[in-house]
Amino acid sequence: NDQKIHKGKKVLLSAYACSPFRGSEPGNGWSWATNLAAFGYQVWCFTNVEDTKEILEAKEKLGLDTLHFVFVELPFGLDKKLLDTASKKIYFHYMAWQKIAAKLAIKLHKEVHFDIAHHVTFGSLQQGSFIWKVPGVKKIFGPVGGGQAALPLLKEYFGKWWKTERIRNSISSMGLQFSRNFRNTVLKSDYVLVTNTDTLNMALAVKNCDPK
Repeated sequence: NDQKIHKGKKVLLSAYACSPFRGSEPGNGWSWATNLAAFGYQVWCFTNVEDTKEILEAKEKLGLDTLHFVFVELPFGLDKKLLDTASKKIYFHYMAWQKIAAKLAIKLHKEVHFDIAHHVTFGSLQQGSFIWKVPGVKKIFGPVGGGQAALPLLKEYFGKWWKTERIRNSISSMGLQFSRNFRNTVLKSDYVLVTNTDTLNMALAVKNCDPK
C-alpha cells in the first residue's frame, strides 16, 4: 500500500507555527507533522519554542516514533523579546528564526540525509522559506497564500487598518523584485503549492513557467 511505499522516507518539515491545541497556522503545522508521520514518513519538524512542553506531551500521547521535533531557539533572549504573535515583532522573529533554522537543517541533513524538505508554516509566499538552502533534496513549498490584494472599493470595511493593508501590498510588490529569500524559494522549489489564483500569478511572475 501507499504507507509501505513512503515508509522510511525522511522529511524535513518547516513548521514555524505548530501547536497541538491552537488553530489557524499553528494547528496547520501540527496537522502536517502528525499526519505525515502517521502515514509512514520519518519526519523532523522544525518549529519555534513557544509550545515546546505541550508539543512533547501531545507527541508522547500519540506514540508516533516516526515524528521528531527540532525546536529552533534564538540567541540573546530574542525568543522572549520577539516571539509574540499578537505583535508585528513576530515577523522579525520569523526572519531570524529562518536563518538559524537553515543552519541547523543543513547540519542535520549531513547526518540524516533527508529525501524531502517541505515548508508549511507560515503559509506566506512573500516570506519564502529556508528550505531552498538545503542541498540535494526534493523541495515542496506550500500550500501558501499572500498574493491577494484588497480592492479600493473595500476600503471602508478595513477602517483604520486600510493603511496597514496598503503597506502590506507595497511590501509584497517590493518582495517580488528585491527579496532574495522569496525569489530563491520559488525558483529552487520543485513544487510550489498555492491557495488561490492571485498567489499563483505572483509565483509564476517569478518562476516564469507553466504551473506543474
